[in-house]
Amino acid sequence: GFVAFGGQTAGFAATVAYDPATRLGVVVLSNGAQDDGGIGWHLLRPTFPVTTAAVVAERRQRVARAAHVDGTRLDALAGTYRVAEGSTKGDLLTIERQADGLVLHSSTTPPQGLRLYANDARTFFAAEVDLTLAFETDGRNVATGFTLRFAGFETRADRVPEARGRS
Repeated sequence: GFVAFGGQTAGFAATVAYDPATRLGVVVLSNGAQDDGGIGWHLLRPTFPVTTAAVVAERRQRVARAAHVDGTRLDALAGTYRVAEGSTKGDLLTIERQADGLVLHSSTTPPQGLRLYANDARTFFAAEVDLTLAFETDGRNVATGFTLRFAGFETRADRVPEARGRS
């Protein structure tokens, strides 16, 4: 993985990103208050798409077509998951139920997390980035893990058993 930070102020924006594995870093400066559309990340990982007006429009259409998933099903997907492989192996990802949807929280998401929209009852996507989660479930339809696809990479995360309180 790589480390990135960005922000905006007074009509300008900046992104700094560094990949320790390749020892490659980039700095993107912009004279616009909008974010850089992912240019910094794209320079480090060409498979990461740059956000253009067309990409934004397609994401809005996708959100408008999102499927409705029953609340009981959403509850069965919510929980904590541990990344099983790759450069983020061991990291914890939390899927939280919020109102009529799911939100992904991790060490790299914004504080409010990433809202997930349903393609169907087991496959979800984020509107802000090229990210898809495909859940696997047991015989009771409770999630046991998921495959996460992000910017051309795929990794698996397994559900962490919930700690049971003592009675």
